[in-house]
Amino acid sequence: MNKLRFYICLPLILMMALPSLTVSQTPSQFFQQGLLKENGEGDLKAAVSIYEKIVGDANSDRPLQAKALLHIGLCYEKLGKDEAQKAYQRVIEEFADQYEAVAEARTRLSALGQPASTTKGTSVRQLPAIGRISEVWSLSPDATKMAFVDYSVGQNIAVYDYASKRSTLVTHLEWKNPDSQGWTYLPIWSPDGKELAFLQSDYKIAEVRISTIDGPSRVLYQNDANPDALVIPTNWLPDGSAIVAVVQRSDKTYTLGLIPARGDSFKPLRSLQWNFDYNSRPSASPDGQFIVFVDGATGARNIHIIGTDGQSLNVLTDHPADDAQPRWSPDGKHIVFLSQRHGSWALWGIAVENGKPAGQTFMIKGGMEDAQLLNWTALGLVYVNCFVVSDVFTMAVDPATGDVKGQPQQIPYPTTGGNSRPIWSPDAKRLAFFSHEAGGGNLGSIVVFPLSGVKPQEFPIPTDKGYLRSLRWLPDGSGLSFTGQDRKERPTLFRLMLATGQWATSPLPQGIVHFPLVEWTRDSSAYFYAANPGTDQPPRIIEHYVASGRERVVYTADPQMSSGSQIVGFYTLRTSPDYKSLAISQREFDGNSIVVLDLQTGKARFLTKGINPSWSRDSRHLLFMGGDNQKELRVIPVTGGPWLKLYSIDQEPFRAGTREEARGIRRFSSPHWSPDGKQIVFAATTMRSNTWVMHNFLPEDSSSKN
Repeated sequence: MNKLRFYICLPLILMMALPSLTVSQTPSQFFQQGLLKENGEGDLKAAVSIYEKIVGDANSDRPLQAKALLHIGLCYEKLGKDEAQKAYQRVIEEFADQYEAVAEARTRLSALGQPASTTKGTSVRQLPAIGRISEVWSLSPDATKMAFVDYSVGQNIAVYDYASKRSTLVTHLEWKNPDSQGWTYLPIWSPDGKELAFLQSDYKIAEVRISTIDGPSRVLYQNDANPDALVIPTNWLPDGSAIVAVVQRSDKTYTLGLIPARGDSFKPLRSLQWNFDYNSRPSASPDGQFIVFVDGATGARNIHIIGTDGQSLNVLTDHPADDAQPRWSPDGKHIVFLSQRHGSWALWGIAVENGKPAGQTFMIKGGMEDAQLLNWTALGLVYVNCFVVSDVFTMAVDPATGDVKGQPQQIPYPTTGGNSRPIWSPDAKRLAFFSHEAGGGNLGSIVVFPLSGVKPQEFPIPTDKGYLRSLRWLPDGSGLSFTGQDRKERPTLFRLMLATGQWATSPLPQGIVHFPLVEWTRDSSAYFYAANPGTDQPPRIIEHYVASGRERVVYTADPQMSSGSQIVGFYTLRTSPDYKSLAISQREFDGNSIVVLDLQTGKARFLTKGINPSWSRDSRHLLFMGGDNQKELRVIPVTGGPWLKLYSIDQEPFRAGTREEARGIRRFSSPHWSPDGKQIVFAATTMRSNTWVMHNFLPEDSSSKN
């Protein structure tokens, strides 16, 4: 139900693939091995290899990464290679907040006769963590309060006061309360810091609301002409007279325009090729005359400027690389943005004058692969590092009892950090999973991983749109399928035939909205799909016959088949090995639940609270995720009874080694029991974010002005 919660970190789930350390070692222990190689054994190349993994691993904290990068420079210096200078310069540019490492890097560059090429006085500092289940979005103009989305009781807008260290809910939606339905997102401060504009939806009609911190809120604009479509507030004009917004139409196209603060109708300015990239939201110039925005095909976007009167349009960047997230400097003389023009995401800038480029682009700071630019405040430019690391593990179990026979082991697939949704082949000899490399221009590949040691096969995913779901083997093992969106954002079923490597696509039924779920029948002649709410009908499971298009409803969400709160949709569908039953993972206002449907009689039974069920080989038990934040793998008899905990994310090798690791969100996902009953496969995921402020990094100190 908090359907937009994933869009910030989700692209990172789908795309990041950072090198990982050995799962049995902490980053600090690995660093000590590097020192031993460097200073004890004199094996400088081996030391560099270790240090590079620490720098690239999301589980390493910034001080340790800075030290490792500094030691890469020291090793290269001893080897007499020019890479030493590059490593020292990276320390200065990417770890400006690590003062000791930066000072040492400057000293080494000076000794090598190479001055550091960084802006004098540039500073980067971390803001205190809010410490709640939250997603930060906008720092107030005076930098005293942070607006964020709070997920503790519902999906609400909230404000954290840094002085009092207290949070206040601005909206009061509750998942447990059917009379308080809906979700909120994208809070943005008014220029005077007294009000917030934000998106709110009741799952059908999206609207922009305005509220003070203490409330109440008032409706500014409703997108009632386009049910199930969004309206996204992105920025205020500096005089507070209007809000820059993007309106989604029923045909899934987007229009940039203005919503007057007095509540008049939406004023369209330009149609956009805008695809759910909330980080690249349009931004108004400090004088209110222009709006900067991103447009173009995914992976090759450019930055444009349009007048707020709609009369002028200029291209600010025209480059083959992908440009994103433009933000005006407070004095209006520069625009900063993220770009991949050197092969990885970095912060860049360009001078502007009268809505046109007034100079060449220049690089400001590297190492921004996981960055989300928020807004400019009295302190400087605020940005968030939000990163997700996900990898696939297998765990041996006793097929007779289900007892765990050892610690989970990460599969030996060389590309790590972005692997998710694993599933066993029908013969239990292969795994398939999604794999997404950092900085990729599409959604990655499907990997077929043989357990025999044969080289894995990688099949590029033929779309760059949407959220991929329901990775499934065809029942005869000849191919794979998944659901997502095609390049025109239409819900689509993708099928891959392994013998030829060819893809086939077919449109999914119109009853599917948001994230499509599909599960095959025994002979692949039909599939079950989840028709989530979005019309006047309740959530349903429907059997769709591929050849004829004939359909029949097999399950309708029943309040009696829940944990006590309203059912709003479904997460997972799994047919039993004998194809006689269907395990259904339901989304509720107050959590998740699992229902077992007898496909022969049509009768359903509530089983337990939990998510993502998977069948045992004899169809007598279900494996599922449960506990706080999906931290436990559990097993329960299909006939009912108490569940048994198999493993926890707080056990080795997943136990958090540092306070910083413990502060992040760590969970299991996509568990699947092998058809022979001997192994369980799952993904282990860590999500974490930090908020930073960068100051004094532009010519003429543009960042120091509000």
